[in-house]
This record gives sequence, structure tokens and C-alpha cells, in this order.
Amino acid sequence: MLKIPFKGKIDRISQLFSLFTDKLNMKKRPLLFVVLGILHLLVPFFNLLVFKLKTDMDWAVVLDNVQNIQGLKNVLDFWFIFPLAGLALLSVKAWAYPIFVGVQIYSLYNHLSYEKFTWPYVSERPFVGPLILMAVNLAIIIYFALPHVRRPFFDRRMRWWEARPRFGSEIPCFVSLLMPALDNSGVLKTKILNISESGAFMEMRPGISINCDMRANFEGFGSKFSLTARVINHHVVNGVEGIGVQFIFTSGDERRALRKFIKKLSATFQNSIQTDGPKIAA
Repeated sequence: MLKIPFKGKIDRISQLFSLFTDKLNMKKRPLLFVVLGILHLLVPFFNLLVFKLKTDMDWAVVLDNVQNIQGLKNVLDFWFIFPLAGLALLSVKAWAYPIFVGVQIYSLYNHLSYEKFTWPYVSERPFVGPLILMAVNLAIIIYFALPHVRRPFFDRRMRWWEARPRFGSEIPCFVSLLMPALDNSGVLKTKILNISESGAFMEMRPGISINCDMRANFEGFGSKFSLTARVINHHVVNGVEGIGVQFIFTSGDERRALRKFIKKLSATFQNSIQTDGPKIAA
């Protein structure tokens, strides 16, 4: 098996950790998810440290033993099981919850069926650290079973850290109200004041209520759009009363066309990116 120098391994781990934190944008995630996710990522290195302390071996000998772990299952159990759960927890995606739960169930089975002096602990019994972490995880699984708690995993609107960049604009827009709406079935002229790949902030017009569906028609850069949108909220930005709407795409072509439009808008109005104020629907 190829052996990597200890310093080179630490440098590589540091690079990967920086990549993960940047990719996952962890600074904006719920603190509980971040702390537990990082703890899961560090479990293999905690196991290394405990192995070193229990055996009093030199680090070179410890790493040599770890690099010569036999069997794919043992390698996965030592290096990847808990970090996989950590990445799932940090991602907060729809696929993450079953993976997180599955890893905890698998880990529980491993601990209950653990044989003395085998991997991943090479000890008479499993280390206390992973046991405590697993107990916390089981409590979290029960807690996440509550509908209002698990919503961030399955409802993108609950993940405020994924809000797409919004670009300032004054795009003329004609909207026709769909059900349910107030007594106004005509076409209303308004303006899109900022827009993203997932929604927009428009000037308020009479007859538009929250949860009202509409057809938004606008154009730019040689493209015409007729998108279904749902009113998510009312708020005021820079003294202008408006509505936040979420686009409801009926095809992949609509989504791709709007994405191209946003890229062109970004290049043209780069200095108009919205950095504060109320967020439109994600």
C-alpha cells in the first residue's frame, strides 16, 4: 500500500478541510449542524490519537498500522463512516437525512457487534468518544423526527444560507393573477426591482396577496419569459413597497433560460448585487 509521509498527509487533510468548509459555506449554517458536522469529520483522527495514547507507540508506527488495515469494510469503518455522516449533516439536503440516520444505525450495529481488538478501535471495547457522539446523534435523530425541525432538509426555503445572489434591476413586467387571488383578474403592470435564479422582488400592486399565484411576463437580452410565480411575502426595500415571489418552473428549459439571463444581468449590473435587505424566496 502507498504510504504518505505524515506531514504530507496533514497538509492534504488541511487542504481538503478548507475545500469542504468553503464548498459547504459553513459560516452561515446553524451552529449545531456545524459543530456536530466538524466533530464527525474529526472522528478518524480522534481514533488515531486514542490509539496512540493507549499503545504508547510512535506516530510512525501508529500510521504504519493504520495504513495497513486489511479489508474494505475496516477501511471504510475507520476513515469514512463518521465523516460521511458529518458531510450529510453539513449539507442539509433532502438526501442527507436518510444518510445521516443510516450511518448512525450502522454505527450502532457495529458497536453492538464489536469484537475485541479489531478495527476500527483495536481495543477491548469501542472508544468512549464515538459512543458519546453516537448517543448525541440518536437524540438528534429523535429530535429531527419533529416536522418543524426536519423541514430545512426537505424545504429549500428554510435554508437561508442558500439564498441566491440577487441583482438590482428595473425590468418592466406584466403579471396576470391566477387563483387564489383577490377580485382582480386583469393584467397588471409592475417592475422587477431585483431578481435571482429562484425568485424576484417586484413593486406592489393592488389585488396581489400572499400565496397568490401569477404569470409573470418580462423580457431582456433578447429573451422573453412567461413564468409562473407565487407570492411569498410583502416587505419594503429602500422605501418601495413590494412583493417577494418564488418562480415555479414547469420545465428545465425555463430554468436554464433564466439562468442564462441572470448571468448576462450579472455581467451588466455587477455593482448592483443586493447584499442586504429582505431575502426573496430561495
